[in-house]
Amino acid sequence: MRLSSLLLIALLAGCGQAPSETLPDELLGVWRTSAPGYEDRSLELRTDLLFFGTGEHSAVMHPIQKVTSSDARGGRLYTIEYLMNGGDVLSVDLLHTPGRRPHLKVGQQPALWVPEAQADWLTKKDAPS
Repeated sequence: MRLSSLLLIALLAGCGQAPSETLPDELLGVWRTSAPGYEDRSLELRTDLLFFGTGEHSAVMHPIQKVTSSDARGGRLYTIEYLMNGGDVLSVDLLHTPGRRPHLKVGQQPALWVPEAQADWLTKKDAPS
């Protein structure tokens, strides 16, 4: 097959996919929760990377492949498709509720995640007794 034919096939194959959105600035950064069992965890969103904080000073990084969003009750639902180390693509749903105290819900979990700067329990935990 000629190179021009291969390029045309590749171009046409990509036409059926919806273009990926980008994450809005208000979602970028580190998010934390005080939910039991997750106090030492974090979620960091960058424009092209997703980090799952797995404990004190450790995180797992995944390249973001695609972002889609839609209106949802209470905010905006973002679906982030990310690449695993083995090549599989997984997704996570984030329900973002903006406002003075913005928060995220991750998947179907009830825990609320807030921007790290608003995670006041972290400063209380580190304060001297």
